[in-house]
Amino acid sequence: MGKRGGNPPQSRYRIVGKPPYVDPELGVFYFLLGIQGGFFMTKKAKIYLLAAAVFILVFNILFGLFLMQRQQGRVVEKKPSVIVINNYFSYKGEEGKDALTILKEKTKIEQSSSGLVVSISKRKADDSKHEFWGFYVNGKMAEVGPADYQTKKGDQIEWRIQKY
Repeated sequence: MGKRGGNPPQSRYRIVGKPPYVDPELGVFYFLLGIQGGFFMTKKAKIYLLAAAVFILVFNILFGLFLMQRQQGRVVEKKPSVIVINNYFSYKGEEGKDALTILKEKTKIEQSSSGLVVSISKRKADDSKHEFWGFYVNGKMAEVGPADYQTKKGDQIEWRIQKY
């Protein structure tokens, strides 16, 4: 049978000098900084090392706070409220607002002098190709213009490039 108890294992390192020294296996930071005895680093080197450590700590704290603030400012939606594809633009209706007002809130548009929507999100309907922006409500072409259509919550408003 093996013998229980006995002396604790000895450190692999033996430091000569005035006691008390910190065992380097147990207090690596104290040993590296030379806190006990001061033979390992000069006082100037200790100050630079301490300043660098403080700088890194402060930088990490400030950067972490910046990232947290940035994340808190975002609104995360499971479904996008606006879908933009080159020839297609879509959004949900809002109670009490007309479709044209919502469109202007969602993206940049251009209108002709007659009020016809000719450009949505920098995609201009090309007259030479006989294109126009068609206005659809819940999958059907609207019977009135977007300024006259009062949307309801749940309406699916779509704009599609069409040809005439």
